[in-house]
Amino acid sequence: MKKIFSFFVLLAGVTSFTACSDDDSSNPYAHESTVKVVGVSNLDLTSAGGEGYIVVDAPAGATVTSSKEWATATMVGDTVKVSVDLNSSLHDRNAVITIASGNDKATAIVHQLGFVFRSEAPAKLVFSANGARSASYYINHSSDLDVYADVDWIEAEMVEDSLFINVFKNESKHLRTGYVYMQSGEFRDSILIKQGLASYFVKKYYILQGENVYYDPEDPEDSPYVAVLAHITGTSTKAKLEFPDYDWEAAGVTIDANNLEIAIVPGYVGTFRLSGNNYNIGLCALDIEQGSLIWDSTPVLPFNMLYNEESEESGYMYGSLYDNGTWEGGKTTGLGFSAFSNANLDSYLGSLMLMANPVLTEYDYDPSSASARKRLKADLANRKALMMLHR
Repeated sequence: MKKIFSFFVLLAGVTSFTACSDDDSSNPYAHESTVKVVGVSNLDLTSAGGEGYIVVDAPAGATVTSSKEWATATMVGDTVKVSVDLNSSLHDRNAVITIASGNDKATAIVHQLGFVFRSEAPAKLVFSANGARSASYYINHSSDLDVYADVDWIEAEMVEDSLFINVFKNESKHLRTGYVYMQSGEFRDSILIKQGLASYFVKKYYILQGENVYYDPEDPEDSPYVAVLAHITGTSTKAKLEFPDYDWEAAGVTIDANNLEIAIVPGYVGTFRLSGNNYNIGLCALDIEQGSLIWDSTPVLPFNMLYNEESEESGYMYGSLYDNGTWEGGKTTGLGFSAFSNANLDSYLGSLMLMANPVLTEYDYDPSSASARKRLKADLANRKALMMLHR
């Protein structure tokens, strides 16, 4: 994907200047202005800024002012020196320079182009291998770019109009993520760098948590969040997503090795017993704004996994659900566990749990440890609302 941020003016760079006095110019006896612009140089500048000059004829002396702070004007003899700052905005801009002597004045316009940034680099760069890797991309920029990475295992530099990225060998035995930033003044663009193996996602526990759509702030037993324990088993090419607290298994889950993501497929997951009745449960994609959901396999629910490094020895993976545009007529902003009349999900009865903006977070858990189970119970209690069948 190409990202293009540029603004061009078809008729840009037209320098103008005027001179006037307080006398009526239609009066044939009006005196001629004592301030004249006799020459200009470099008043049409690129976003990088620079200096321009205005040569004036003002026998009685003159003062000079600028209409904008980014263009500084100073009088040096019979020449006005205009210093223009970097324009990191994507828009062109103008400043009026006024030279005054008594009641007479002359003006000149300084025009500066907006910052041009055209990048062939992707917004996300994924290396699904642990070996050292490199990449380069064409970056067209109208002023100098500062390039840097926020982690020490990535090197990035600009050489003329090319961005070079080097990623060192990954010996961490986990997914790692970092950013390369390109900055000019207030303008900044970034590239997410991910490196690791798809196998890092399996044989791990996660907490699936989101905002409770049914939250009632007046109910003291309710919670603004809902959360369930999830477990990915199997292999990176044949994975399973289980919800051990309820003996549910996801209809489908895939580990996207190309993007290092986890994708859950809606569908039947198991049963739930409530008030003496057994209900068939389906995992659904949810459009919060429309208040609608879908439970067939059309909208895959992808989680863009990142890594949070707490220290050199510890950290965890986490990822937010994002809408991949595969649900026609709906925007995926959440997911839910809903009740149906049978395992074919033919008839919708209501929802047990709906969560907005869900996040999948790696969780250190050992089901054979009593202390770990106690800790899990406390962690879920802090975030999980009562599961109730809403009709």
